[in-house]
Parts: sequence; structure tokens; C-alpha cells
Amino acid sequence: MAIATYIAREQKDFKTAFKFFERAHLEDNSDARVYYNLATTYDQFSTDLQKKLNYYENFLKRYPNEHPFYYETVRKRISELKEEIHFSKE
Repeated sequence: MAIATYIAREQKDFKTAFKFFERAHLEDNSDARVYYNLATTYDQFSTDLQKKLNYYENFLKRYPNEHPFYYETVRKRISELKEEIHFSKE
């Protein structure tokens, strides 16, 4: 994965970083770290709560035995998003 991906993210150009992570994931979908970065980057720029939730839920389905940090962070974010979605419907 190119350093440009992380530079774009560091410069808060989340849409560009997301596109790079997306390409990297297409090239190697076995790398959980790439998909984690894909999900968290999407989370930073999008307003679509359901799609954010889908990325995180897909992470848990695709990489159930990943590093505990990723697993716990994703589970916490899923819980937060479900709550946001619930209260946005009221």
C-alpha cells in the first residue's frame, strides 16, 4: 500500500485515502488492517450511518479472529452507530 494513502489520511483528505484503501483491499482482501482502515476512513467523512455500520459489521464477519484492538474498537463503534441510527429515526 502506498505511503500516499497514509499521507492523504494524515492531511484529512479522507475521500482520497478511502479510494486508496479501497484499491488496496481489492488487491489483497486478506489484510484485515487494510479493511479496518477502509472502514475507519469512511467513518470519518461520510454521513451515511447505515453504510458506516455495514463496513464495521463486514469487518467482524470477514476478520473474526483479528487483533483484539481492532475487534474491540469495531464492536464499540458498531454499538455507537446502532444507537445513533436508533435515535435519528425518532
